[in-house]
Amino acid sequence: MHIYERALSVGACRYVDRVEFPAPFVMTQEFMDRVKPYKVVHGLTHRATDEVWDSMYELPKKQGIYVEVDSGSSLTTDTIIDRILKNRRDYEERNRKKEAREVSFIEKST
Repeated sequence: MHIYERALSVGACRYVDRVEFPAPFVMTQEFMDRVKPYKVVHGLTHRATDEVWDSMYELPKKQGIYVEVDSGSSLTTDTIIDRILKNRRDYEERNRKKEAREVSFIEKST
């Protein structure tokens, strides 16, 4: 799903009044004054926090309008990437074995 589809999906949710697009990476006071959000919502992620990650929502947290939502799912982009890489390795290994069998068969046939 690309970013526009994601924004449309979120906007279609009955609990969402408006999706600000494109949203800044770090919310500034200027952005907050222009948009005047009453809630800033972010999904719970299983990422290690760092200085940049904490600063993204620093202003909404100070204003008391930041909310984290737990989907109940353990699926993350990291999990998906790991699955893709594992499936690729499995595919490549399976094809190496298949190629070796084919080469062996051809060598025995000639």
